[in-house]
Amino acid sequence: MIKESYYLATRQFNPFYSPSRTLLKTEDEIIDFVKNNLPNGKVGILLSSGRDSCSLAAMLPKDTIAYTVKFLEKGIADESPFAKKIADRLGIRHKTVIVTKEDYDKYTDELIKFKGEPLLPIEPTIYKLALAAKEDGIEVLATGTLSSGKFSCHIKAAEKYKKDGNIDQLIKGNNGHYNPTDYLKGGIPFRQLFGKYITKNVNGNETMDAERFIDEISFGNYWGDYYPISAAGLIPYIPYATIDYAVDRDKYLEDRKYPILNLYKRFYGEDPKKKIAFERPLRIWLKDYKPTHKNFIKNINIDNLSGSGRWLFYCLERYWDLYK
Repeated sequence: MIKESYYLATRQFNPFYSPSRTLLKTEDEIIDFVKNNLPNGKVGILLSSGRDSCSLAAMLPKDTIAYTVKFLEKGIADESPFAKKIADRLGIRHKTVIVTKEDYDKYTDELIKFKGEPLLPIEPTIYKLALAAKEDGIEVLATGTLSSGKFSCHIKAAEKYKKDGNIDQLIKGNNGHYNPTDYLKGGIPFRQLFGKYITKNVNGNETMDAERFIDEISFGNYWGDYYPISAAGLIPYIPYATIDYAVDRDKYLEDRKYPILNLYKRFYGEDPKKKIAFERPLRIWLKDYKPTHKNFIKNINIDNLSGSGRWLFYCLERYWDLYK
């Protein structure tokens, strides 16, 4: 159950791999990096209302096409009107792509087989957007994923937890990940999964490399874009994920994405709007789902979990069914 334990704890079977990164010191260096490393081919971008994708869009060619997801369920925020305004300001084409429960049902097994493991909650959405881009002749699909992790180095979280080395508290507070021993038969405890981050300080007391831990584990979101874009036959371009930024800690304490904020202000002459939290109607779609696979502890209760939390159990069960 080690792979499954890592999946519930980090949303990945192997959470420790990440591509190489380039250290940059100024916003101008970010602009040069993004433009100089753009692969050849017709470019598209996944555009939301956030500063990450909006700033990235301003650095891409003028024939770029922007794609924004829209869900039809009541109460789910729609980012497409603002994304359309950004695209119009940049003079690039914009398309809204509707994603449904039927899309998730249709694409989940296909993507599990391509990836070889259960999915992040966003992957069927990314795949549907990538397929729409492919129909338009797009060859390179860009996303602004991981600017918060790579630019900030998660300083606040790291400093919060490094004193006592409480890895159980750290992982439980890390964006809805779950303790495998609470849900899996033979689940592996947190400290066994992540013991490599626990060390001794000069006084011989237990501490942990929390900054490295959060930085490495957060990289799973990269693969949540990379695999579905690749599965659609396109080249993923995720430049923010391959950048480390020389963080000014004072500026960071004011805004953990301050380099992106500065770029947004440069391109648009104003502060970004308050980001709409990206929502998927998974809690609605999975409202009746109950984990029943024999590998789960009997009668586990997921009623209080978010839609994304429910998805982890649902998708893990579909993975087991595919790979009996």
